[in-house]
Amino acid sequence: MTVAQIALATRVALSVFLAHGGLSFALSARAARSSATGHHDLLGLAIGWTEAIAGVLFIIPATLGVGAGLLLAVLAAAALIHGAQHQFRADLVIYMLVVVLLVALEGSPSPSLGTGPSSPVRTGHDGD
Repeated sequence: MTVAQIALATRVALSVFLAHGGLSFALSARAARSSATGHHDLLGLAIGWTEAIAGVLFIIPATLGVGAGLLLAVLAAAALIHGAQHQFRADLVIYMLVVVLLVALEGSPSPSLGTGPSSPVRTGHDGD
């Protein structure tokens, strides 16, 4: 399996996970209506829908950069909002780091992992 294949699988899994979370948040009663005022929670709706759309854009190679930028923005906003409420969300920081890593891997060469014939792993034999 190549690094590119692992990165793609990770990108798809993370995208689906975050898009589902954003959609669930946007559609939840908590985001749709504020219990105190009865009005729409526009910030919650904006964060939820942006996360859902960004997750989809992050899967598509042509829109990976836009999706990554939107994901980083919405995850940073969520981390700041939680931080303002004295809630440290390490998961949001980890998601941001994974997004940055996947974008960096997108343009890098793809060596193979493992011990197959094309593997960079040495077995101690010099071809004798």
